[in-house]
Amino acid sequence: MVSVFSVDVEDWFHILNLPSGHELSEWDSLPSRVETDFRRLLDLFSRHGVRVTCFFLGWVAERFPDLVREANELGHEVASHGYSGARTPFAGVAARSGTDLESSDSR
Repeated sequence: MVSVFSVDVEDWFHILNLPSGHELSEWDSLPSRVETDFRRLLDLFSRHGVRVTCFFLGWVAERFPDLVREANELGHEVASHGYSGARTPFAGVAARSGTDLESSDSR
């Protein structure tokens, strides 16, 4: 059986389309849970021998490059989910988030 599974690696405050959401300018001041929560997922995937595609926000990759490296070292595919998840022109987002992933990824 072939299964396909992907994970958007984001933090709890990365929801941009809600009236109560937080602006990008606020994100650095908010408590992050992405490290703990994503590592729990990596442990779960490892226990079950599952490999997934991890779509990292560039913002997360920039601040937590060890998460990108760890996912890659465990055999997961590393991909970009844009820099902030905001709908922006693709070329700028791809350039910035790609650079963040490349500097974090050991490949």
